[in-house]
Amino acid sequence: APSSRPDRRNFVAIVIALALEQWRALQWRAGLERLYVRFARQLEHSMNGGTRRQGAIAALLALAPPVALAAIVYLALATIHPLLGLLWNIVVLYLLMGFRRFSHAVSAIIAALQAGELASARRTLAAWRGGVTAELSSEEIARLAIERGLIDAYRQVFAVLFWFTILPGPAGAVLYRAAALLAEEWKG
Repeated sequence: APSSRPDRRNFVAIVIALALEQWRALQWRAGLERLYVRFARQLEHSMNGGTRRQGAIAALLALAPPVALAAIVYLALATIHPLLGLLWNIVVLYLLMGFRRFSHAVSAIIAALQAGELASARRTLAAWRGGVTAELSSEEIARLAIERGLIDAYRQVFAVLFWFTILPGPAGAVLYRAAALLAEEWKG
């Protein structure tokens, strides 16, 4: 059925982006996020008058450009050829997802706990999630690592994929990651 083709292309884009991310994570992804956060900070400083309306306008001005760019490029490329739209989806998902952002910390904690190196597991957990870990037992370290791993998996992968499937093209994935970065930056 013709209507199922976008679903198949989305599935293919997701599988390829996940495979690429596992094969080789982008080293400059964090740099792109820092650039976006810097842009959001400038908006906040120029628009922060303390009212909800000004905050809503600043959020709209921060979210609209990346979402619109992602959607416009997707529509233009998909109009030229569906495979170009697919390639754009793969690129955007590859830029936005990241098991590797946290899986190394989980792996290091597991290895340290298996080797009986509680101090190393504590240091890794503290570096990853912050907070005081000096008094934590191995069970508490494992519990906190699992909790943080699930939260990070949701934020870095599953929510991105969910919103990718909800909105057309990569607009949903871009909207989610941009909103998540804004929420983290503007949490006060």
